[in-house]
Amino acid sequence: MQPILEIKKYSFVLYLFLFCCASYAQQNICIGSIKNYSVDMNENNGAGTTGSTYNWSVSNSFNGVITELNPSGNQVQINWQNTPVGTYTLFVEEINALNCSKLTTLNVQILPNPVVEIEDQIVCIDATNNWLNAPIFQTNLSPSVYQFEWYLNDVLLSTTTPFLAPTQLGTYKVVVKNSSTTCSSFSEAEVLVSSPMSGFTTISDDFSDESLIHVHVSGGLSPYLYSINGVDFQSSPVFSVDEAGEYTITIKDQSDCNVIELCACVFRYDKFFTPNNDGINDFWTLNIPNKAKKVTVAIFDRYGKLIKQFDPTKEVWDGKYNKEALFSTDYWFVVDYLNCSGESKQFKSHFTLKR
Repeated sequence: MQPILEIKKYSFVLYLFLFCCASYAQQNICIGSIKNYSVDMNENNGAGTTGSTYNWSVSNSFNGVITELNPSGNQVQINWQNTPVGTYTLFVEEINALNCSKLTTLNVQILPNPVVEIEDQIVCIDATNNWLNAPIFQTNLSPSVYQFEWYLNDVLLSTTTPFLAPTQLGTYKVVVKNSSTTCSSFSEAEVLVSSPMSGFTTISDDFSDESLIHVHVSGGLSPYLYSINGVDFQSSPVFSVDEAGEYTITIKDQSDCNVIELCACVFRYDKFFTPNNDGINDFWTLNIPNKAKKVTVAIFDRYGKLIKQFDPTKEVWDGKYNKEALFSTDYWFVVDYLNCSGESKQFKSHFTLKR
């Protein structure tokens, strides 16, 4: 290995006896290299000159670490780490038993490593695990400048092109080497699978003034994004709504092939009605989404007497029993229904008849 030396600047001023200064040709290395350096290896069985001490240093913006490999210090290892691209001078100052010093230098040119980054690829599959798209890893580097090695799960592949069309799931790595400098770097990425998605919705606080739509999804490739209007997406699977109706929730995963829509039905009921034939709130009913099925409501007075039973998707109540107008008070009701997800539910509450 070629040696280097720095004698402290004041040493040149104070010491009259310099027994030698020497410099060596330039060394070219790559960013992040780890190299061993030594001087006086032909003396004292490689331990350097008897009685001498050695001091190593590097000029400019050196960001690495110098580690002595033996007690005399004539052999070191330098981890250049993130020292930037550029030319540096490596110095080794030898001070012998007579307190005389010798400076040896070596110019070190740090060269850049290739810049390469491949991105994860997502494979969309159908119910029988057939691939629906053709993923590709692309380095966007020129084969006239660089050499390429591709690996699948650390096993070398035969491909030597700047790109690779994967045919299996797993972890892929590309090692890129500059053909002229031999500097190299690598990048890793995965082929991930996105299976068909499915899901359903549930409603909390049905018939309340504000309901929460909860979306439940499986399959695909999480994290998912959710939208209640098909335009604005959010990461939360919960939506707050204050109006009755059918809501279409759009869900998509990380892939471009998995987008599904789910229905959510939100119910409401009138808290009061005024059957006085003025054209305003003359009838009591439930606010039922069109996709709701098998909805039956039963109305009772305060003593539990059945006043009316009907399908609120087809009828309303006019506040009468046997064609006679009932007096103002609270009435109770029970509604049995299937929501648009097919879930059987029941709800009980009351409302006010005002005259």
